[in-house]
Amino acid sequence: MDDTEFALLTLLGRDGRAGYPELARATGLSESTARRRVERLRDLGAVFFDVEFVPTLFGYEAEATMVLTVPPARLAEVGAALASHREVPFAAAVTGAASLMAVVVCRDTDALYTYVTERIGAVDGVGQVEVIPALRSVKRAGMLVEGERLVDPPPAL
Repeated sequence: MDDTEFALLTLLGRDGRAGYPELARATGLSESTARRRVERLRDLGAVFFDVEFVPTLFGYEAEATMVLTVPPARLAEVGAALASHREVPFAAAVTGAASLMAVVVCRDTDALYTYVTERIGAVDGVGQVEVIPALRSVKRAGMLVEGERLVDPPPAL
């Protein structure tokens, strides 16, 4: 990577919503060149885009973290099953008393109950499930939340 690509990454690190016109102005590139450089960084795996949102803003009122015990021989299979569920935006293998952890987002508590009893209950290899409901979000990955609205990040230094 060169200095221009590091400049693109720096700007995107401060504001992932920066558009190609802003990226071009900040680096002295044309918009089309800025677009090609960002695509190159994506192709290299140096940058990726992830969307973070507050589920309640879209009508999803029940969010929980689940920790599951799974025998080591079934870990990959059960992890893949969880990752395929639309209710699970994040799943990971962990160490300790549990072997898998997942974040679950459902329309309401009835849907969360159905998800745990019917979807998780049907996955072979799941031993024990602990459901930890999220009562309130104060900070999400990279963004502050007040009530049901996002708080603009402080300006970069």
